[in-house]
Amino acid sequence: MVLSPTVAKRSFCPAQALPRTRCRRVRARAARLRAHMRCHCILLLAVVRGLSPGTAPLQGLRAAIVGGGASGLLLAHRLLDAGCTVKIFEGRADPRSSDALEGRAYALGLGLRGRTAIRSCDEELWQQVKGAGFGSDRFTIHLPFGAIDLRKPDPSREPSVLIYQTALCGALLDELERRHASDRLRMIFERKVEDVDPLTGAVDGETFDLVAGCDGVNSATRGAIAERCPGFDVERIELPGSLKVVRLSSMPAPLAPDAVHLVPGKGGLAAFLEPTKDGACALLSWRPSEEDPGTITDADAARLLLADSFALIGAAFNTTAVGEQFVRQNSSRAATIRCNAYTYGRVALLGDAAHSTGGASGQGCNSALQDAAALADALIKTSGDVVGALETYAAARLPEGHALLDLSVGPKGALRRARFGLSAVTSSLLSKLGIGEPPLQTLLTTSLEPFAEIRRRRDSTFGKFPSAEDFAQMRAKATAPTPPRDGRKTVRYARNPWDPPEAEEYYEVRFSPPRSFTYEGLGSTAAQAEAGVTTTHRCSSLMEANALARRVLARMPSLAIATFKITSDSVRLLDAAARAPVADAADEWVGDYSDVLKNAASAPVPGSAPVSSDDDRQAVWDDMLQDLAEREAAEARTDVDEQWSAYLRSLQVTREIDAVMIGGENGPAPCPLCNGKGVRVMFGKESKCEWCDGQGFVDEGAV
Repeated sequence: MVLSPTVAKRSFCPAQALPRTRCRRVRARAARLRAHMRCHCILLLAVVRGLSPGTAPLQGLRAAIVGGGASGLLLAHRLLDAGCTVKIFEGRADPRSSDALEGRAYALGLGLRGRTAIRSCDEELWQQVKGAGFGSDRFTIHLPFGAIDLRKPDPSREPSVLIYQTALCGALLDELERRHASDRLRMIFERKVEDVDPLTGAVDGETFDLVAGCDGVNSATRGAIAERCPGFDVERIELPGSLKVVRLSSMPAPLAPDAVHLVPGKGGLAAFLEPTKDGACALLSWRPSEEDPGTITDADAARLLLADSFALIGAAFNTTAVGEQFVRQNSSRAATIRCNAYTYGRVALLGDAAHSTGGASGQGCNSALQDAAALADALIKTSGDVVGALETYAAARLPEGHALLDLSVGPKGALRRARFGLSAVTSSLLSKLGIGEPPLQTLLTTSLEPFAEIRRRRDSTFGKFPSAEDFAQMRAKATAPTPPRDGRKTVRYARNPWDPPEAEEYYEVRFSPPRSFTYEGLGSTAAQAEAGVTTTHRCSSLMEANALARRVLARMPSLAIATFKITSDSVRLLDAAARAPVADAADEWVGDYSDVLKNAASAPVPGSAPVSSDDDRQAVWDDMLQDLAEREAAEARTDVDEQWSAYLRSLQVTREIDAVMIGGENGPAPCPLCNGKGVRVMFGKESKCEWCDGQGFVDEGAV
């Protein structure tokens, strides 16, 4: 290129043969063009998502997200993109300003399921998250005879991203603030939610159209559902062992820097090491033992213990920094969570609040992100119909949560577990030869096949997995407004005061042990005192009440026993002073229900008499119902009844009751505990009666 002398004298841009003045004009024009194209891309993205530029399917919807973890933040992205107003409550500090080793300290792996969920927002968000992590798809276990690669990188497959939870939440938060810095987003850190009303959608007094419980294993949102929904059932199992997290500046030298490693150590210790963007994360776990490493408070003692326990990588742990990190933390315990419903009222549970695997499969975060995407999809599809969206979400995610927990912890029973382990080893070996499907862990990480379908293919190992109809019935029963009360006294909590009470008659036998009485299973003095107040057993007939009283007195003569006849309009103490089987002829009125509670183990109140007028009778009846309701609420918050039942069962009290005396000559004895129903409702949950094993009657000659 030949330049004129005049042009040659000018200053040139080093990147191109143009004068600097003209170069600035070109750059300005290019910047305007990029901004214009960015605007077009945003509009195009809105059209692709089914949104028009001027409207949004969730406009006007107000949502509260309890918990600012990965699932809560992804849900916030999706809801805000759709026009919703979002308020986030997070009990911990902003992850971008905290370097604490507890809570979000560990690194997790985002596989295909997690990546797909984040990409449901857009590709740019995933790239921001990916940039904060480390790509790896290799997993090595180190055994005494050598190392084995359980999973190797596949060039045709995008690797998993290993990322600290703090970094993941930080990337999601940065993008959330950059994209939605408006009055539709409010985030509150270091604010623990005190109360959630699932039916009204109120969070600490502020009402929302939707409440998303993303607050982890110890979910306050789940607790609020359990408190207000008697049919809601939560199974929590604490996994054996404890753990702590140590951050390293780099992967220990003997180990491959691009792989995840499992290194067993001495004394039940194990190290799970993951490469991260800035080094490595070591998750140290140990089984319960007399010498608990978690109780060590000296940093030098901690580092020496770790160095001695792991011969292969001991040098990496033998530093003061590692020892200080170890002793600065409290030991953590993992737990699994299984719920029979994920929604109630206006509340939805997501992630560990609904289905925690305790980290057993490494799919907890991935599944939680899928929950967020599924809930957002359901809301957008129904244009903000919260009731319909929650039903769609629960139908899709409840089977997935149950299946993932099964696949993570394995089947129950020694034989099934042995078969499960053998099948895992077999599939690993055959997959290396290209035979059969990949190992279970690879299938969970690198495929989008529903967990429920993977679980159903293993029915021969685990047992039959419930069908979609079974899960629908489970949800309906769990969230029923009036759950069944079989086996318990019926309490009418509300009725028309002008309607006469329905006819009802039954008997109650109350046992009042001395305060010094020691209960099996109740360790504290406070628990013993609480248990020593009274224990009540309902009987359908006076004959049944007499038999129960006679047998208990024969075993425990020191007990104070009182028998009451309860009818629609009265509560009568039957011959309390006799301490023997009573007869209806000796009925004597002792006042309203609260008086009965105070005087259950004593003689009738002197001078007491039946009420005379209808108004007095109605007042006594209402007072009785109120006291009954309060007593049932108190029983739901304690395990005294359960412990007392177990104690009586250990004495084999009612199993010796004569069948002829209770059931007549034509039938076996009805179970005194469940009144022949075979089930009991305790703590708001229906369970099989433990005395009659669900039969409803006591076998003749049972010991």
